[in-house]
Amino acid sequence: MDFELAKLFPSPMEHIELACFPTGGGNARGSLDGIAKGFSARGPQQANYAFGGPGIAVNEIFKSVAANKDSQIKYQLERKVLEFAAGNETELARHLAGIEQKKVGNYADSIQDIRERDRKIDLMADAVRKHVPKLESKYLSNDMTTYVRQVGHTEVLLASLISGLTNVVAFTVDELGHDYTGIPGMEGEKVGMHDVGHGKVIAGVAADEIRRRTEHHHMELVDRIVTRLKGVPEGNGTMFDNTMLCYFPDSGETHHSHGTEFPFVVMAGRNVGLKNIGRRYIRLPYWGKEGHKTLGNWYTTILNAHGNPIKHYGDFDPALKGDQSGPIKQFLA
Repeated sequence: MDFELAKLFPSPMEHIELACFPTGGGNARGSLDGIAKGFSARGPQQANYAFGGPGIAVNEIFKSVAANKDSQIKYQLERKVLEFAAGNETELARHLAGIEQKKVGNYADSIQDIRERDRKIDLMADAVRKHVPKLESKYLSNDMTTYVRQVGHTEVLLASLISGLTNVVAFTVDELGHDYTGIPGMEGEKVGMHDVGHGKVIAGVAADEIRRRTEHHHMELVDRIVTRLKGVPEGNGTMFDNTMLCYFPDSGETHHSHGTEFPFVVMAGRNVGLKNIGRRYIRLPYWGKEGHKTLGNWYTTILNAHGNPIKHYGDFDPALKGDQSGPIKQFLA
């Protein structure tokens, strides 16, 4: 759904994804700090990539305006390589036919898309340069805690939005396979969120209390984002007036979820095209009851509210009877 929103609000980088990667469990990534498969998707079976560390995110996202001379030389060399590759693949495609021609043609188109993105970023270099995040050394350390990593990612997120490089960011603040570090009162512990989900007491701290501490920190990140965006002029108001922030878990109502409930915290500015959600706790009818809605209905609502007329986004629940399609009409302005 985030990529669909990115299409509605075009930007040079289209979409940026940041993550605190899992290092264990079924979704483990090889590194906390690298670039790896993310948790969003460009389309069916098309996983997106995500930045695991704030440092590598800054180096990649803001490389066109890097102050470091070596970084600028590297960026210009990359552009020359792309220019050569684009011409080479296009020429090669002319001498092929059928599936092979289409395959190579797709490669050429992808390279041209990257070159066009870089061209757009170069045109806004002065604006981008003003907002390059100046991260302290702790945000670049190999030994940074989870809490520090999350704050660093939040700074990258804000800089990417405020500079205009993107209008949509996905941020996975944690995952069951991530070992938390830096939790207040247990700073020396590596806390597996999977164990927390099973109610395990760690270093004398109950699972519910661990989750309370980490979620409190998440809300501090949300507050940082909202407060900063409220301070950025945009149109006749602020940037937050035109922003919608969704905070939600990576599973449903409990640790081994059935998906019958899925909570969202929504922070939305005054110009977001939804109604009847401000300053309210809303509980829709339970799964299978009259008036019950699915995540597909919710995502359809968001897309409809922002200009995508799609009739329904997402799969239907095969265990339910009746019409499941469409938006949640009470939320549409």
